[in-house]
Amino acid sequence: MSNTHPKSESIVPSTSTFDPIHLESEILQLCRQFPNGVSDKRLENSFQPSTYIYRIRDPMNKSNSSISIGNGIADPMERTVYQIVEESGNLGIWMRDIRLKIKLSPTILNKTLKSLESTW
Repeated sequence: MSNTHPKSESIVPSTSTFDPIHLESEILQLCRQFPNGVSDKRLENSFQPSTYIYRIRDPMNKSNSSISIGNGIADPMERTVYQIVEESGNLGIWMRDIRLKIKLSPTILNKTLKSLESTW
């Protein structure tokens, strides 16, 4: 068993004032408050919306897992597809309807949806 730690990267919108030390201390404080784990909902409620995305890449796991705070989807295509799905509400939406709305090929839409599924 090797001692490999997940790599992490942060994507920060250029419009926000980002203080990594303050953010790190807030995240650590949340982890101390909830030793059994911090839910995505609690993270969203603890930080300003759309200010920060924290992504963890585990070399042992092929897929990326990520925690986003405030719908901070970085990829514009993912954001567009997510907005269309979100607008459909609890009724749902067919892949064909998404494809026709934003004029995507089936292959690209499938990749985008798989990426969103692994993110959320």
